[in-house]
Amino acid sequence: MTAYKVRRAEPGDCGAIAAVYNSGPDFLRAHLGTELVTEPFILAELAQMRALGFRSCVIEDGESGEIQGVLDYRPGGEVYLSLLMLRAELHRSGAGRAVYTGFEEEMRRTGASSIRIDVVRGHEGDAAPFWRRMGFVPAGEAELCWGRQRSSAVIMRKHLYDRRGDR
Repeated sequence: MTAYKVRRAEPGDCGAIAAVYNSGPDFLRAHLGTELVTEPFILAELAQMRALGFRSCVIEDGESGEIQGVLDYRPGGEVYLSLLMLRAELHRSGAGRAVYTGFEEEMRRTGASSIRIDVVRGHEGDAAPFWRRMGFVPAGEAELCWGRQRSSAVIMRKHLYDRRGDR
């Protein structure tokens, strides 16, 4: 399996990030109410996420350096994983598991106690089954607003320690 590297997103990455988003039109319809995003949209998203305390990252192929996905999260005791998205052609390849596992290991090293993700429901690419396989459990409901799109979501959470407090 390919090794992946995660690094902070830079303004020069906007074209490649837009290509990742645009590889999943079902995701875009469900989350943003559109089928296409542009580089200016991505640039604005990076600025907005930074202002809200999130770290916007790209996921690169470890060998070629080609951007294969995006990852946005806000660090803390409970990490809020806002987005983990890979190019559509990587779905069901094991890449998502590999990237998430590395992310979780890094969050454990930084002292996080849990990770939260809000999963939009009611569309073909609903990611809740993936997150359940990663050990997340439903923890509530949320209404999300991204762009002009309002979506119903399930809040999912994974505690990063066992009942004894071991990590």
